[in-house]
Amino acid sequence: MQPIPIPQHVDSQQQFFIYELDEALLFFGCFGIGTQIGGWGLLLMILIGHQVVKRFQRYKNGQMDGILLHLVFWNGFLSLNDRYTDGLERETFL
Repeated sequence: MQPIPIPQHVDSQQQFFIYELDEALLFFGCFGIGTQIGGWGLLLMILIGHQVVKRFQRYKNGQMDGILLHLVFWNGFLSLNDRYTDGLERETFL
């Protein structure tokens, strides 16, 4: 039986240029706000977006994978599935 090499990064998030997907969403959110402001606001929001991503990367290092999706659900902005629709409900009795 031949050993098969298993890749180390099978469950890693997808990369988008130099950022992972959740970091890219934060950066492009700030970039979108900057384009709406226009002018010097765009440059300012690009710099703010870079700082937001750096701080989120530091926060994300000690957390589980997919922490951004977890935070979005936990704060009630997104439903998890058909059964758990409200993330602000802390106890569910079935």
